[in-house]
Amino acid sequence: MLLAGSKINRISSHPLAIRWLATVLLALIAVCAHRVSLAQPLRPEDWGTIIEVPITITTNYDIYTQSFAYADPFLITDLRSGDTNPIESYDMHTLNIYRPADGSTLLEDRPVIFFVHGGGWTDGYKDRFQAVSWSFTGQMGWITVVIDYRLTSDEAFIADQYCPDRTTCNLPENLSQRTKAAEYPDNIQDVASAFAWTNDWISGHGGDPNQIFGVGYSAGAHLLMLMGTHPNYVDLRDGLRGMAALSGPYDLDDSAFKSSYTYVLAPTFGLPLDNAELADASPQTQVLSVEWLPPVMLLHAEHDLLYFNEHTLQLAETMRTQRLPVEVVYLEDYDHNSEMGALRYIEEYPTQKIVAFFEELISPVIYLPLIQQNTAH
Repeated sequence: MLLAGSKINRISSHPLAIRWLATVLLALIAVCAHRVSLAQPLRPEDWGTIIEVPITITTNYDIYTQSFAYADPFLITDLRSGDTNPIESYDMHTLNIYRPADGSTLLEDRPVIFFVHGGGWTDGYKDRFQAVSWSFTGQMGWITVVIDYRLTSDEAFIADQYCPDRTTCNLPENLSQRTKAAEYPDNIQDVASAFAWTNDWISGHGGDPNQIFGVGYSAGAHLLMLMGTHPNYVDLRDGLRGMAALSGPYDLDDSAFKSSYTYVLAPTFGLPLDNAELADASPQTQVLSVEWLPPVMLLHAEHDLLYFNEHTLQLAETMRTQRLPVEVVYLEDYDHNSEMGALRYIEEYPTQKIVAFFEELISPVIYLPLIQQNTAH
């Protein structure tokens, strides 16, 4: 060891050796610098596809989108002839992420809107709700996640060998072989799976996993609130910073509601309606055993659907009794459809209320230092 050390000392003291070492070090530094220069920030167009916003809409940021699978592929064929967007072999286990870009820079660590669409549990596809991103992403610079969940329509089937497309699905010999795409609780399980995926992976796509806010409309409001209150999904509550639910049916076991909406409930829950299953699927029932929820805003429209206003007010009252944080917003002059359309525009009252609600939750809490009182006299 002494001999080796002495050799090193003699080499390091030689002028040529010093020059050689310096050259090697400079070469290594140059290689490292070159590698760093190659690690350029991800360009928006390399991450996703830019969406076109109507010329009447002014946004602060460009919006890029990319689709992801949150669970194993699940293809359906939708036979509804009146559907303006025919669906064949469509993957229901996907979600769209809408991400803001400031010029050539993708924004990072942004609050996240997790949006669950409506449609009576039987209708609606994520691509039809792209406009939600105009306000939340284009104006606010937040991430918007719009999900698909399995639809329970009696005309939506698994896209297997008996129903890979509309033509084959309608062949007489296949009518008895087709398999209905979904029923309860497939839809709520999908919403929970999509949220779990978002919570786990959104940080890699510009989102802050500590700032995820749920927004649901109509049947989507019901599913969002059910995910928040049902004991099967209690582990997901910590991932939600807040929820805003617009005009959902929250008490499916309500006798008056069941009587008026049997035709809506039947594809999802089957006939005859099972009261125990409807109670299990009701946030109004589940919230009775909830000890903690993130802050909730319940919005309802002046000209809403029958019983929807009552459900909102009853759920809010039950939450207050349970000492759970809830705020109710009455949308004067809005109806069940126009409140959803309002989410496209940042200046609309429902959007303003939701944004302000979430912004207050995003703002950090500042704790002032405790000042020790001098009790000496």
